[in-house]
Amino acid sequence: MRQFTLGALRALGQAELSYPQLATIFYLGPEGEATMNELAKALGRSVSATSRLVDGLVQLGFVEREEHPEDRRTKRVRLAEKGERFLDNLERLRSRILNRALDRLSRQERDHVLRGFALMVRAMKATAE
Repeated sequence: MRQFTLGALRALGQAELSYPQLATIFYLGPEGEATMNELAKALGRSVSATSRLVDGLVQLGFVEREEHPEDRRTKRVRLAEKGERFLDNLERLRSRILNRALDRLSRQERDHVLRGFALMVRAMKATAE
């Protein structure tokens, strides 16, 4: 998995991103936006460490930080256009790689893999409940 991730980052020209930065981008993708406190809690980091992490992502253009309209002490973080493009490109790359791998399998092997995926999804959902 690590080699896939590193290869994907190199292919997308984003090898400079650290794993905590990636986790931040992945968290903000479906969430849309988060306060610094929410983000720190989700990442299991202190607010000050998360703030430094976000600073780096702001400098790289992946996220934007702004004051909350009702509470200037609260900072909100969301993906910038570059961060959204990065996630879209990563998803397309993941899909291409998965499809190429599945194309190498026989129909029966693909059916086994797909049943295995379905079982994993069901088990993960049950674990999350």
